[in-house]
This record gives sequence, structure tokens and C-alpha cells, in this order.
Amino acid sequence: MSELPRPAPRLNLHKPQSIKPRLTTKERGYDHRWQKTRFRKLKETPLCEFGFDGCQIGANHVHHRDHNPKNNKPENLLSSCGPCHMTYHRKSKAARLDNG
Repeated sequence: MSELPRPAPRLNLHKPQSIKPRLTTKERGYDHRWQKTRFRKLKETPLCEFGFDGCQIGANHVHHRDHNPKNNKPENLLSSCGPCHMTYHRKSKAARLDNG
């Protein structure tokens, strides 16, 4: 009796090929204190502070000016909407790539 042909091996196209596993939210600095700080900031400043293209959308993200998630001082935080937050990070990444 002849053997059935083996199926082709599956490719893991949808699994990220990262070198190390991603840290937990707590390990990245986003613990319960951050949740309280974020809620307070969004309550104090409910509209997007980036204002790209005259944006007047309600904020649902909080951005760290110094990119340090453990620095939750009020002067380091900006309320932002999702589209403006993504635009900011896209522009800053492009600038970093252009500068080497």
C-alpha cells in the first residue's frame, strides 16, 4: 500500500517574528496608577491637544511628551485623539529615520 502525500508545511504568516517577547503593560509602566492618571487627564482636558489639521475631536489617548511611560507628571502629558496620536508618532518615526 502506498503512503499518502504529506501536506505542505504551514507558514506562520500571522505570527510576529520578534526576537524577544513583549513586556506586560505593568512592566511597560501602565499599571493601575497610570489608569487613574489617564482618566484624570482625559477628564481635565477632554479635547485633543495635538490639533493636527484643526482637530477638535474628543481625546481618548494620553501621550507622554518625553516618551517615558513612568513619567506621569501633569506637564508631561497630552490628551489626544487616536488619529492625531498616530500622526504624531508616524511623523516622529519618519524624522528619526531621516536623521539616521
